[in-house]
Amino acid sequence: MPQRSRTVTSSLDGGVRWQSGAPQASSRVTNMTSSITDFNDPGDCRPLTITSWEFKGGIVNMPLDGAGTRFDAYTCDMLRSTNVPGPHLLNVTGVPSDIAAATSAAARTNPSRPYVDIPVDLLQIGELFELFHTVGSNLLKEAAKENIRFQFGVQPVVEDVVKTIARFHDQVQRRIIDVKRLQTKKGFRKTVLVGQSSYAGSDLWVPQSNGVFISARAHALTEFTKKAHVRWIPQVDLSKVYSPYQLSRMIQRAVVGGTIDLSTVWQIMPWSWLIDWGFNLGTFLKANRNIIPAQLDKCVVMLKTLTVWECPAFASGSTKMDPIEIVRTSKTRTSVSPSVTAQFPFLSGNQVGILASLYAMKARMPVSHWG
Repeated sequence: MPQRSRTVTSSLDGGVRWQSGAPQASSRVTNMTSSITDFNDPGDCRPLTITSWEFKGGIVNMPLDGAGTRFDAYTCDMLRSTNVPGPHLLNVTGVPSDIAAATSAAARTNPSRPYVDIPVDLLQIGELFELFHTVGSNLLKEAAKENIRFQFGVQPVVEDVVKTIARFHDQVQRRIIDVKRLQTKKGFRKTVLVGQSSYAGSDLWVPQSNGVFISARAHALTEFTKKAHVRWIPQVDLSKVYSPYQLSRMIQRAVVGGTIDLSTVWQIMPWSWLIDWGFNLGTFLKANRNIIPAQLDKCVVMLKTLTVWECPAFASGSTKMDPIEIVRTSKTRTSVSPSVTAQFPFLSGNQVGILASLYAMKARMPVSHWG
């Protein structure tokens, strides 16, 4: 696998510093470096790593003093270091792992993904009555009863019916476009955002200590953006295997979730969302739904990490330094296979309400019902 690395840099005039009344030799200072590592073998979406940093400012000016020290448009010593400060702040939270990101992207772009899952809603109603029958009247207690019944029985069906009536034609037309793209030479390709987060921090910097002492508190913000690019290809020649009418019906069935498969069964299992809170099994099953015969050909996860450090200007007497800005960027692209993985996202407001209702019911029910 032929790998290649390339680096580009730029530099600027570093200015002049006087010591003991004599100017020191001027030199150029590297103010930008960018490196890229990739592969030049055939194929697209190959692994990729890009790193870069660039600084602006940090220019010190000071007239000649009694000790013979002077600065003329001098780039501070901190920025002359071979190890320029301003690292990424890596205390990231809220961004899924690569495997979780790939699984989510596959589920969200699957040509067979449902816009509304009618079978799940219908089966949930049956499951609701069975739950009432099995557990008994203790389940139907005041606010807890009403919340559970509304959350699991009435609300999902009403919302899905409204969504279906209002946007069914539009969603079918959108899915037709996806299927047409699926039949092209490069398949159906799409990039989706799977996670964003940021983290702020600060540090005490000493931009200059030789000849004059300058210190200031620098502040930084690191932003993480994770995306996934997927490509689906047909498992059969759709135009030859299916007539236009059959293909249209297949698309309509996919939009409304017109199938009973593992994904459907998982959704109607009691409290399956609670298990999904710890594991993305439900998402994994959605990613593998196959009403429209297609298979995931490729999935790559891309992470961009951007950090901006800002150090304020310094002024003390006749000594002045321009503000400093350091921008550091890292980008990676990695091939990933969707799989089941543990993750712990925040609960939604509805799910918090359901947990509160479950707790209220547990307090009223015999221990034997809860194991």
